[in-house]
Amino acid sequence: MQIFPRELNYLPLALAVVAGGLGAGVFILFWVYFTPPNLQVGYTPKQPVDYSHRLHAGELGLDCRYCHSQVERSYEAMVPPTQTCMGCHAIVRTESQ
Repeated sequence: MQIFPRELNYLPLALAVVAGGLGAGVFILFWVYFTPPNLQVGYTPKQPVDYSHRLHAGELGLDCRYCHSQVERSYEAMVPPTQTCMGCHAIVRTESQ
């Protein structure tokens, strides 16, 4: 005599498929909505000096690590010392602030 119907044999498989689908859904949700490109859209920190990253890093092609030398060892990019700026601006655009 059977206590449970035969259809219940598929219950663990059905639960595994549903759990896998939910897990994949949660993973995709985090992948799409909680990645830095989505969280920091339009984020521009206030610059202590009137400085154009678009000009220096973009058009001139300076490596970010030239000014922010500790960025690979620190959790934030520090403000470079004046001497870093003067490395170039002692020769180029000496009238810049």
